[in-house]
Amino acid sequence: MFACDTCGMGYSDDGVTQAALDEYYAAMGKYGDLGVYAGGDAGGLETEAPWELARAATLADFIAGVATADARVLDLGCSTGTLMVLVAERGFRNLSGIEPLPSAVRIARDARGLDVAEGWITTLPDPAAFDVVVLSHVLEHVLELREALDLIHGALAPGGVLVVEVPDSHRFHEYLHIPYQDFNTEHINHFSPAILSALIESAGYACESLQEDVVGAGPDHPYPVVRGAWRRADRTQAMSVADEDRSAHRLALDAYAGASEAMFRRIDEHTAALVGSERFGVWGAGQFTMKWLRREAFPIEQLSLVVDSATSRDGLRLLDHDVVAPAAVAQDEWPPVMLAGSAYAAGAIADSAARMGIASRVASPFDP
Repeated sequence: MFACDTCGMGYSDDGVTQAALDEYYAAMGKYGDLGVYAGGDAGGLETEAPWELARAATLADFIAGVATADARVLDLGCSTGTLMVLVAERGFRNLSGIEPLPSAVRIARDARGLDVAEGWITTLPDPAAFDVVVLSHVLEHVLELREALDLIHGALAPGGVLVVEVPDSHRFHEYLHIPYQDFNTEHINHFSPAILSALIESAGYACESLQEDVVGAGPDHPYPVVRGAWRRADRTQAMSVADEDRSAHRLALDAYAGASEAMFRRIDEHTAALVGSERFGVWGAGQFTMKWLRREAFPIEQLSLVVDSATSRDGLRLLDHDVVAPAAVAQDEWPPVMLAGSAYAAGAIADSAARMGIASRVASPFDP
C-alpha cells in the first residue's frame, strides 16, 4: 500500500492490470452468487442481507434528492440490481444498469426484470445518453481512474450528475472489524472525502454535495463511507489537495495498518489455541482467508480442508488446497475443527454445519 506524494490518495501498486481485474470480477465476483444474495432467484428484496439493503436504501434516497424522477439513470456496476429496484420505488422510470459479472446480470434481468447489460465502463453507450450516472462502491476497484471519469463525463448529458459512494479510508481505523479488510485484492484505491472530491473535480465536474456517513458492512459492523454528487462541467482543472488533508490521510492509513497488524496478532494466537495439535479446516475462502493463510504463524501443516459455499470460488486453489463446496465433502473427510474464515458469517457457517450434520467443532478466530 502506498500514498501519493502529490494528492495523498492511497493505492495498491502490485502490478495488476485492468484486464486482469476485469477477468477477476467477471469470474469471481461474489454478488452474483445466489448464496450471498438470497432472494435473487425470486426477484424480491425481503431476504437480502439487511445491512446491504439499508445501505442501498440510503443511497437511493440520496439519488432522489439530486435528480428528478424523469432523469435517465445508469447504475454502473449495478450487481444484481438492488439499488435500481429501490430507486424505481422512489418514482424513477428510466433506469438501466451495466455489470461485468454474467451471473449478476442474469439475476437482474431474469429475476428482477431490469434493463441491465453485461459490460463495463469501457462499453458505455452513446455520448450524452444519461442524466445521472451512479458509481456505488466502484471507484475503489478501478485502476485507470482518470480514464474512467473521462468516459463517464462523455456519457453524461450537459448538466448531468455523477453520484459516487466509496469507502471512507480516513476513518478505517475507527471502524476496524477485520484486519486489513480494505487493503485487499479488490480495493486498489483509498479516498478521503477531500481527495475523492479533488479527483472528480479535476476531471471536469463541479461538486454539489459531499457527505460522510456510517453504514452497515455486516451484522453489528458499522462501516465509514463518503458519498457525493458532482455535476458535469465544461472544464477540467489540476487536482489540488491541501497539505493538511494529504498528511491527515497518510496518518490515517498508517493508523489503520498498525491497528490491523495488532488485531491479526491476536487472531494468530487464538487460531493456535483453537486447533492445538489437531487437523482442522477453514470454511470461507474470501479476502480474509487469503491473508490469514499467508501469516507466518498460521499452522498450515495442520490444515486439511478449505470449503466455501459460493459457487464463484469453485476451482480456486489456496496454497496447496483446492477450495471445494461443503456438499462435496464426505462425512468422514471433515476434520475435528472447522474455523470460520469470515467475521460476518461465522454464525451462518455454524448453522450450515449443523443442518448438514457435520461433526466438526465450528469456531471463529475472531471470538475473544
